Amino acid sequence: MKHGFRKLLRNKWTLNGVSLVFVTVVLCVVIFYVNFKYYAGVIGMGFFAPLLCVALFRGTQGIVKAEKRRRIVFVNSGLIGLIIVMFVIALPRYTYKDSQEMVLSYHLNDSNGDVTMPSLEHKTVPTTRQYSWLLNGRLYYVGIKEDQLDQILYYVVHPIRGQVTKLERPYW
Repeated sequence: MKHGFRKLLRNKWTLNGVSLVFVTVVLCVVIFYVNFKYYAGVIGMGFFAPLLCVALFRGTQGIVKAEKRRRIVFVNSGLIGLIIVMFVIALPRYTYKDSQEMVLSYHLNDSNGDVTMPSLEHKTVPTTRQYSWLLNGRLYYVGIKEDQLDQILYYVVHPIRGQVTKLERPYW
């Protein structure tokens, strides 16, 4: 068994397949991390998740099937490249932190008191309009608490256009 595994790893196409599986797993982690850490989940994973699963499946298949290994490595490399390009295209113009800064500047134009930004359980709200087929139909949801008032004011921010809208009442 040891010698068979070593022989398998000596083949450069097998090593390329193993590398592609590793790159696919890292790409999965990076895409999900960036989407939920910086963009509050507004990037639609319905497009990326199936492609990442196919790339992972085909990569593992390329390690096992010797007769198709070369072709699988080439196709999988192209698929990973497509995923990266589409993810970069899908990135909204504004992050959640940008939306908080826009709301703060928008609110400070209307008032002159000290404000704090409470942490909200939900960072996005659904919208009925779909602005991009690579994004979920969601807007950033930001709250501001003015020290003089005893209430939180709620705003939504469009992740692509940066349009700030004040809500009359909380969404959640």
